[in-house]
Amino acid sequence: MPKAVSFFAASSFVYIEVGRREGLRAAEIARDHDMKGADALHVAIAELSGCKALYSLDNDQLKVTDQIDGLKIQRPEGSDQPTLPFA
Repeated sequence: MPKAVSFFAASSFVYIEVGRREGLRAAEIARDHDMKGADALHVAIAELSGCKALYSLDNDQLKVTDQIDGLKIQRPEGSDQPTLPFA
């Protein structure tokens, strides 16, 4: 586990705190687009944090790509899903 902590601590990822606002928006997305809560939460976080693109392999998220204003949901380029160097 220390390798995972070191990897994320050294990354340039942007971390977003999730609160009530994101949860309520996720509930709306889940209801309106027949999505699972966790999938909808990722979309809500991306939308509310101002992301322009969300890269996903999740078909539920991909099906709403043109339905969330200001957010494009798309598959990552390339054919392989990367692995993280934790082994």
